[in-house]
Amino acid sequence: MRKSSLVTGQQLTGANKQEALQQLAHAAATTLNLDEIEVKATLMTREALADTALISGIAIPHIIIDKEFTPRICVGLLASPLEDWDCLDGTKVHLLLAFAVPQRTLVHQQEIREISEMITQLADEQFCWRVSQAQTVAEVSAILSEER
Repeated sequence: MRKSSLVTGQQLTGANKQEALQQLAHAAATTLNLDEIEVKATLMTREALADTALISGIAIPHIIIDKEFTPRICVGLLASPLEDWDCLDGTKVHLLLAFAVPQRTLVHQQEIREISEMITQLADEQFCWRVSQAQTVAEVSAILSEER
């Protein structure tokens, strides 16, 4: 399986964190054939535990659902940074990279491994900066999918 097939997403127009997460929930639920209310609930539950904003305007919310589906990274790219969502470096969130995985992952070990490799790259500040400069979901997907 090509890594790029594990990345899906769309442009978001949310004006604040709540709206952005709602739009991301809708997009992910539609793409993955999941219940939108359940997707939003899992996103909000994770955010309540700890903020998922990293650096360079990137946040990594989580979608963990007790249903069988192929894991994905769901990208939400905002036209403008969200004034109410701060990253650790003081930048404002403008790119959501949501990990969407089933609670039980025994069937999808290869996909989980590949998504983990993509996400591990976010520990590198230079890589985060490159991803944060992407102008389209396709550019984000291409950067995340590069072999390292």
